[in-house]
Amino acid sequence: MRPEVWQVVTSTAPVVLVTGDTGTGKSSVLQSTLAEYASTVVAPPVSVCLFDSGALQVALFEALATVLATAGPGESKWRDLAKRFRHATREAALEVGKALADAVVEEVVEFAKTKLGENAGKGLLKFWKSLKKDTSPDLRRTLRAQSDTNVVRLLMQMSDEVASVVGRDLVITLDEGNRLSDDDQRILASIAAAPARRVRIVIAWSTAEIDSLPGLVRLRKLSVPEIEVAGLSREDIERWLTSVGMAQMTDDIHSLTAGYPLLVEGLVAYLRSGGPLDRYSAPTLFTTCWPTRSRDCRQTPIMLHADCLLSRTRCPRARFRAISALTLSRGVQCAMLLNAKKFSPCPTPTARGSTKHGALTYGALS
Repeated sequence: MRPEVWQVVTSTAPVVLVTGDTGTGKSSVLQSTLAEYASTVVAPPVSVCLFDSGALQVALFEALATVLATAGPGESKWRDLAKRFRHATREAALEVGKALADAVVEEVVEFAKTKLGENAGKGLLKFWKSLKKDTSPDLRRTLRAQSDTNVVRLLMQMSDEVASVVGRDLVITLDEGNRLSDDDQRILASIAAAPARRVRIVIAWSTAEIDSLPGLVRLRKLSVPEIEVAGLSREDIERWLTSVGMAQMTDDIHSLTAGYPLLVEGLVAYLRSGGPLDRYSAPTLFTTCWPTRSRDCRQTPIMLHADCLLSRTRCPRARFRAISALTLSRGVQCAMLLNAKKFSPCPTPTARGSTKHGALTYGALS
């Protein structure tokens, strides 16, 4: 098990960030956590965030409905939950209006009923029948298409009530948080600032997405715990390659991929198809940070174009053997290329403009 999985599972913070470059295995880490939580926790499947406005609400709807469908409250507990939901909607009605608050409850319960199908219990069916269900289709569509802080807060309050009724804490796991709209990212920050009591949100965020960095910085300013996912260790790669009969290539594959699972998988497939190792080029573009102007170097994004890896013909020198993901201050990932014959550190770029080193180009995005 990767150490990052255990770090996520053992964290008690209400919001936890799982960050890393594209291809480092963040999604795999999230999936692996689901089976590791204690029996006192309900952890529904990972929800992948979409690019649409209101995507955070949709993900929370899905997660909460899944908990209702899988946690299995008895008939008496459904009555208790109905009372709690009515109380929550009365409070929320002051902010969003009674019709919209009722629509939120209807949407969640209908989601749960749909997931269970014919297996829906009597308690859920009675709860469903007790709802007036007079919400207009337009209002229901609004819940899925527009970001609303108060709706999200109501969903979090409902999640708290569900946790209390089933007697288990909730962990809502979201992937691709970097896809969320600006409004959804701000709402997420407001949740982190005033979290629910018995609900934890674990969200993966790609540091390769430059446009989403303001949202990531906003969460960091709130001191949200951050677990960085880097490349696999040599030992992890050796175990992987042993299972496919390629253990003898561990050193080469580790050095060429920096342990990035996405690149390892691609290189293994390439080699198994008969491709020669000395002609392999990793089609990758690293997004990283370099300490230039800011004390918090994570706020200074730099693009590193590995031109010599994209095309061997661009690099007349001895081929580069490795991409090494180095860790600078505060755990910031910085991509470097190592020469096959000697260690050749890359020059520090200026805050503006670019610096060239052989076939490498560093450009500050400022």
